[in-house]
Amino acid sequence: MKKDKIIKSIADNNPNAIRWVYQAYRTPFTKWARTYYGVSEEDSKDLFQETIVTLVSNIQADRSLNVESSLKTYMFGIAKNHMMDLFRLRKKIEQSEREFSRLDDFSYSTFDLKKEEMSKVILETLEEIPDPCQSILTMFFLEGRSAKDIAEKLHYKSEASVRVQKFRCLSNFRKNIFGSIIIK
Repeated sequence: MKKDKIIKSIADNNPNAIRWVYQAYRTPFTKWARTYYGVSEEDSKDLFQETIVTLVSNIQADRSLNVESSLKTYMFGIAKNHMMDLFRLRKKIEQSEREFSRLDDFSYSTFDLKKEEMSKVILETLEEIPDPCQSILTMFFLEGRSAKDIAEKLHYKSEASVRVQKFRCLSNFRKNIFGSIIIK
């Protein structure tokens, strides 16, 4: 199919054009993502899905979208942005996990709390947060379950989804913890 015809068909929301793009570029895309960016098979498929959604949204938002390069090059450019977002998010998640694990090493004397009181504050705060955060944090930190196990148990699409949710939960949890400590 010609690039201009594909773009016009996608702009017109033609499912056959979207299906054609999906089928034509999925295998080369996932191979490229795994080879050059070291992402897993599952992550490469998720990234491809996000890239297709962004491609279709961009084309439908700007019906006269002028793609100077090939459609494949344009898509891979979108994908690079999504991968960079994924890598930044993973870095933030890792930082949050390190910070959370350091809560145990926290200098309790700063707030005049004993270790037992700090543990009590942490457990009380954990009980107060709503699901799915309570379940995810409990399973990960108290039960020692893996992201894969949590994804299966809570019916998440992937381990990556669990890690993203855990990052968000940790951010809110940390705010709640320090708010509880300062208030007391």
